[in-house]
Amino acid sequence: MVMPARAAGTIGFLQLGFDRGYGALVRLQRQIKARIERADRYDAVAAALFTALIVLVAFTFRDYGISNDEEVQQRYAELIVAYYRSGLVDQSVFHFRNLYLYGGLFDLVALGLQSVLPLEPYAVRHLLTALCGIGGILAVWATARAIGGSRAALLGALAIALCGTWYGAMFNHTKDIPFAAAMIGTVYVLVRIGRELPRTRWHWMVAFGLLVGCALGIRVLGMLALFYAAFVVLIHAPIFRSATLFDIRNFFQGETWRATIG
Repeated sequence: MVMPARAAGTIGFLQLGFDRGYGALVRLQRQIKARIERADRYDAVAAALFTALIVLVAFTFRDYGISNDEEVQQRYAELIVAYYRSGLVDQSVFHFRNLYLYGGLFDLVALGLQSVLPLEPYAVRHLLTALCGIGGILAVWATARAIGGSRAALLGALAIALCGTWYGAMFNHTKDIPFAAAMIGTVYVLVRIGRELPRTRWHWMVAFGLLVGCALGIRVLGMLALFYAAFVVLIHAPIFRSATLFDIRNFFQGETWRATIG
């Protein structure tokens, strides 16, 4: 029996997708195994720290009260939804205090989850911002590990986890904590990008774009991440890669620099 060409093409396409998916899973398994093998006692303590933080958040997020901004932010999210549902006709969102100067990304995500999770609206906000806070601590740990190793990473994670200004605020400061977490996430990604320039893998570029988008979706100060990126590209330019401070000074003071800007 001869298989129709269309059916054969479909089966071949599915087989190709299966093979690629299986190959990706095998590579992921190898990467995870390699990371586990490279882990040391400081990484083990860091893993215990993050586990403890997740458990602590799960058991305490309902116990935190409402801050003076949360009711306003909740209403802001509702007005943003009303703006789009009305086909951009309802302009109330632009006349609600000065909230239009801020992004509403976190508030929109929280509003969406409130219709899904069996929790009170403000409990959802507290859980979400607490998870962002843990994400920020994780980004600090990853950045410090990429720069100074596992011991420095553990010390950095402990320092911020035990800081009352961070941990105490990460349950109801729904602008500052998610924004800070996104920004330190961009710093970590830029460290990785800088080490791979000029041929950076695409997933780091996607991660950078997503994190910058999240930061800008909360505060316009997220634009600073673009200046960080420009700085990373500059310091990894060929003229600086193997140069000493003396060489760099001579570059900016010498004829090469004047010729470049001229």
